[in-house]
Amino acid sequence: MPSYHVFLPFTGSFFIEVEADSEEAAKDAAFERDILLEAEGAEIHEWDTHKHIVQGNVFYGVQSEIEVEPAED
Repeated sequence: MPSYHVFLPFTGSFFIEVEADSEEAAKDAAFERDILLEAEGAEIHEWDTHKHIVQGNVFYGVQSEIEVEPAED
């Protein structure tokens, strides 16, 4: 039976603790941090942080649809 790599779009949220003088400075500081994500049994292919995922009719996410490709043997 052939194997496939399936790339699934996902959304979510996470929190990190930062030190800052104001809420706006805290937002900026959060985007400057290195953030590591791990999923058991899977590999995060591509991801990014965004201030907005969708604004008006513009999608800022990395991927919006499922993609499938044959796995190399």
